[in-house]
Amino acid sequence: MEKRVPFCKKMLDDSEQFMDVCFSKLTLAQEHVFFTKDNYFGRLRPRAKHPAKIHLWGGISMRGATALTIFPGNVRLDSEKYCQIINDIYLPFKNIVYNGYTRLVQNNAPSHKSTYRKRRFEEDNIDCLPWPAESPDLNLVELVWGSMKKHIGDVAKPINLDELRDAVYNY
Repeated sequence: MEKRVPFCKKMLDDSEQFMDVCFSKLTLAQEHVFFTKDNYFGRLRPRAKHPAKIHLWGGISMRGATALTIFPGNVRLDSEKYCQIINDIYLPFKNIVYNGYTRLVQNNAPSHKSTYRKRRFEEDNIDCLPWPAESPDLNLVELVWGSMKKHIGDVAKPINLDELRDAVYNY
């Protein structure tokens, strides 16, 4: 928390407009238990013991959004998988939309701080905007993920993995 205020003050002092920044984040989407306000006893919708879930990675910027990548919810995002996503999704976006230069915002997940990731980013000439830990409210893509999850829970109400994927793509 103590690093958030100086970070925000620095952004204000530097008149940072985030015009060349891509806010990125991994999130997990899954089916949920759905409640209705009207019917207390019939309010639960049947669901699997282990609900379907998927990981989503994407980014947004002033010039648009990256492509979205989806992979199974039981797959762990290690440094190699993360760098592969960056290579497949972020780098084409960076080169096409920003003519090769943009700064990436990522959280402080272990896969983002590893030696392997740092070496790969250096090789691929990827600049990151240093971001304070535990600051999801400062990352704009969190607003997109929150809105999407609300849509999935309130509107789509998927009951299986295919419906969950469709809900994400239709959002």
